[in-house]
Amino acid sequence: MNSPGYDDPSVWEDMRQRLMGLTVKQLKQIAKDEGISLGYAASRKDSMVGEIVTARRHRILERNRGESYHSWRKWNSLNIMPIKHQVDPY
Repeated sequence: MNSPGYDDPSVWEDMRQRLMGLTVKQLKQIAKDEGISLGYAASRKDSMVGEIVTARRHRILERNRGESYHSWRKWNSLNIMPIKHQVDPY
């Protein structure tokens, strides 16, 4: 049940070209609004655009697959306490 066209690479390349026309300040604002952590990708414009396109692509493809696709989601509902590792002070 994929959305039409999202598996076509030209869709993502067109998005990449449109984003390259924006300023760095605008790209950072888009990333902030969409909740994308840029990290070291913020040092270069093409890296920023790549991170934004990748995040959008994964978000859309994940939404199309549905929650049953991710087997790790079942572990989140178990409420398992994390193991605390003891560090030897010496």
